[in-house]
Amino acid sequence: MKKFALYIRCSTVHNIGGLESQKDALTRYVESKGTRPNDYVVYEDKAISGARESRPALNILMEDCRNGKIEAVLVVSFSRFARSTQHLLSALNEFNRLGIHFISLSENIDTSTSIGRMVFTMVASIAEFERSLIQERVRRGLQTARNKGKTLGRPKKRNGALIRELLNKKLTYDQISELTGVSHWCIAQE
Repeated sequence: MKKFALYIRCSTVHNIGGLESQKDALTRYVESKGTRPNDYVVYEDKAISGARESRPALNILMEDCRNGKIEAVLVVSFSRFARSTQHLLSALNEFNRLGIHFISLSENIDTSTSIGRMVFTMVASIAEFERSLIQERVRRGLQTARNKGKTLGRPKKRNGALIRELLNKKLTYDQISELTGVSHWCIAQE
């Protein structure tokens, strides 16, 4: 018997609570359609970016789809499934080829209908466009900061002059590490 696949994902460790709310929304939806708990499977990726096409639970879900175990894939929002139009459309094409429906609750998209497939494609394009705009703004902001002479990244916590002085005195990395509180790697950088 084929099952419904409920896919949930959060990007960061700080967002783990969002997984439970996604799961609740999806289980309420499938159970409102008369689906019993043993008729669906939850696939859960914790602290993994949607920009990554390869994710542990998603990979298992796709394999189950290819093996004919899944009737429909449900997500709270298609952004939980993927962040690029190419990935979304690739998955959608594979689902179509396999006879699997894709349902996104928040966008009210059901690819079992032609209008659902069209809207899905349009919204996916907008999401990718938004992600690109954010990336461009971040790059511009970093470049502006560099142009103003700002130092980016974490400040060095090691005292380079002291480490070089201790190295010149032929102290071992262990001794220098104990005195300065930095790792062997940091010592080797000096």
